[in-house]
Amino acid sequence: EAAGPSVARTHAAAAEPIPPPETAAHQGCHVDGEVEELLDRVASDPEALARLLDEFRLVAGSDRGERLAIVLGQVKDPLVEQAAIGLVKGGGGQAQRIAGLDLLDRLDIENEETRRVVLEVLWTEPSAEVQRAALYALHCGVPRPDARREVLGAVEPLTRSTDAEVRRRAVIAAAEWAPDAA
Repeated sequence: EAAGPSVARTHAAAAEPIPPPETAAHQGCHVDGEVEELLDRVASDPEALARLLDEFRLVAGSDRGERLAIVLGQVKDPLVEQAAIGLVKGGGGQAQRIAGLDLLDRLDIENEETRRVVLEVLWTEPSAEVQRAALYALHCGVPRPDARREVLGAVEPLTRSTDAEVRRRAVIAAAEWAPDAA
């Protein structure tokens, strides 16, 4: 009887496939290769960007969505910015909103529309996770004085958040947007 369970465990273990060892460096090469391939495809095929954006909208918030965001973040195209804004403003869930904010952060575009979308999130979003993503997406270019007041008005209350990362990012944003050292 003692041999029975031992043999069963050995057989069950042998039936499970053993994945090949893959180092973190190897995984990075695969991701880098995929990013390069997708960037080449977008550059050479005008319809590839539209297909990539459609896929991103479907898988935003997943591992595949993260890889697509890496690619799309390098494509400085108004369609990419609009897709990101659409995810943030759309009726999707929290994961989609965060994916849209992450893409806006990666694009590093400072303009009125993007700032308005991010500020709306900061004014209305109770989730610390979404607030963190919005604070990262809040890029400071050369703002008008009234834009500084708006941003500081949205960011200042977050400096007292119960979430440490929200507080940290809010203080950094306040420093970036402050009109002077005082």
